[in-house]
Amino acid sequence: MDKQNNLYRLYYAIISFISALIGGIILLFVQHAFYSNYSLKYSDMVSIIASVMTAIATIVSAILMYQTFKFQRKTYIEEQFKSTYYSMQNYHRKLTDKLKVKTTVLNNDLFLKSKTYISRQCFLYAYKEVAQLVDVFGQDKYLGILKDNDRLRISYWESEREKYLEETEGQKKCDVEVAKAILEYRKKYYIGVYNVSEEYYNQSRKLVDKTVFAFQIFIRSWQICYEHYIRNLQQLLMFVQKDAPNIHLRSDYLNYVAFQMPKEELWFVAQYSQIDVSFRKYYIGSGMNKVVDTQLANNINIL
Repeated sequence: MDKQNNLYRLYYAIISFISALIGGIILLFVQHAFYSNYSLKYSDMVSIIASVMTAIATIVSAILMYQTFKFQRKTYIEEQFKSTYYSMQNYHRKLTDKLKVKTTVLNNDLFLKSKTYISRQCFLYAYKEVAQLVDVFGQDKYLGILKDNDRLRISYWESEREKYLEETEGQKKCDVEVAKAILEYRKKYYIGVYNVSEEYYNQSRKLVDKTVFAFQIFIRSWQICYEHYIRNLQQLLMFVQKDAPNIHLRSDYLNYVAFQMPKEELWFVAQYSQIDVSFRKYYIGSGMNKVVDTQLANNINIL
């Protein structure tokens, strides 16, 4: 509606200019006839004015037709972009709904349990797994993979606990040792799951922020589950960057995408942009990084 009003204002400006021009020409002819010895006939004046008005009307008509064509073409391009954009966005949402990660998790009793994450739960899974890896890299020393005596250590301290009365110092000490043994058992489990070598551990020790490094190790194992999602999102960002007819409205289209993402998905996209150069090109080029950063700034419970 605003664009159409602007076009009308342009038309009125042109018509007003032409009217003033015609009035000026008539005044000039009258002045010329009054001060000169040349006797200008009424019929000649009418003929001249008619010719001038015809020429001007032709020019005005051409200008108005050109402006109308530009407006219609711009409107067509915008509508075509919107149609394609919403189609791509709808397809991307369907892809997200079809995400699936089948895995095994360590339950509270330290037994493996099969579990399936679907749709946007897959980003929550990624978030939790990376948090575990960051915790592994934060240890003072490389713990190594699980061995049989790790479970025996837990059993030993649980047995020792039974020798003491409730709430005694001896029992409390055993509780602390049990908790330490369980925690170490979980860390070693993740070291084995993601094949974290001592070399990887030493590399992580040099990093202030270990999140991206941990995410890279996670995605190395689960790339196949997220690959189609990432490729499609990259195509969507590339389309917005290159084909959005109005650069000022680009953030609106990106916000529409981001508003449908939970914080874990926003976090996932931001992390992936740190490890994939091709994706990062369109992530930053489209301005999606600013949109995601703004959304994540409103969530304090993030890695």
